[in-house]
Amino acid sequence: EKRRKKKEKSSSGLLQKVLSNINKKRGEKKKKNGPPFQFMNSTKGFEYVSKTAKHFFPSGTWAEASRPTMVCEDFAFYLENREGAAFFLGLGEDWPGLHTQEYDFNDAVIESGIHMFSFLALGYEI
Repeated sequence: EKRRKKKEKSSSGLLQKVLSNINKKRGEKKKKNGPPFQFMNSTKGFEYVSKTAKHFFPSGTWAEASRPTMVCEDFAFYLENREGAAFFLGLGEDWPGLHTQEYDFNDAVIESGIHMFSFLALGYEI
């Protein structure tokens, strides 16, 4: 038990050191009690994704998030020096949550995802 705790503490310390070095190289200061990588949609990216969804998909088949979420920290690297936005392909409110035993990806959303990514990639002017 002692050995395990020592190993966990050592691993945790190594992770903190790696994250600290990455943040230093990025020229950012880590906030106390905050995540080392912060993700935020750019205004221009959010507006483009939002307008695309509103233009091409019927009302009631899409929704803007009601609150911020702490996800996509790896995607934050892509948006460091460019405009962009992340979005989710939702499965509906009556669908089991991700990372649960009951979760099963609903293949029916693939078509909507292909359409959305295609509209965004082709740069339709809205």
